[in-house]
Amino acid sequence: MTGTERILNGKFWYLLTKLSQLLELSLLWTLFSIPVLTIGASSAALFDLLGRLDTMGSKTFSTFWESFQAHWKSGSLWWFFTAAVAALGVVDLSICIPNFTTGYFMAVVTGLLVALLLIFTCMSAYLLPLSITGGRTFRESLRPAMVFALSNIVGNILIVLTLAAGTWILGRIWYVGFLFPAFFALPISTVTRRAMGKAGLLPEEDDE
Repeated sequence: MTGTERILNGKFWYLLTKLSQLLELSLLWTLFSIPVLTIGASSAALFDLLGRLDTMGSKTFSTFWESFQAHWKSGSLWWFFTAAVAALGVVDLSICIPNFTTGYFMAVVTGLLVALLLIFTCMSAYLLPLSITGGRTFRESLRPAMVFALSNIVGNILIVLTLAAGTWILGRIWYVGFLFPAFFALPISTVTRRAMGKAGLLPEEDDE
């Protein structure tokens, strides 16, 4: 084996290839999400490709575009559902938080609302991969997503921490934010797919 072959087959080159793929996917997600209404479909394509990085090949753009088209409906339903519930939660929090110290009742209501929003955040993270794998409809994915949100404690903590870190970082360096989406989505994708695999909810070829 020549020196060039050792480099190309080594761990360093493998890591470099994965970093390149993640950067390309981040840029594509940002590009396809610009119309806002397409965020769901581009997120579905991103999660789909993160689950098969090793078999994706070098044609990242065409593969992303094919996945974007294939998961347009389920991704859009996920996005509209998530955005609507999140908007409602933000409105409720804007009312509850200023009144948090006004009495025991408001403190309890605010605490419950925060807990429900955290559960919903985790549910939403499971809902997207569930609705784009195994031929499930969006409605069929709701129940298992809720089960995972309530039962997978360790994974859910990782999801919340990853989203919190992503929000904090992107809020401060928004001008280069297009470089990072796939890096934050990768640990979430790994957690959700692992939980789905253990539950037998992944297609056989994807269940590692």
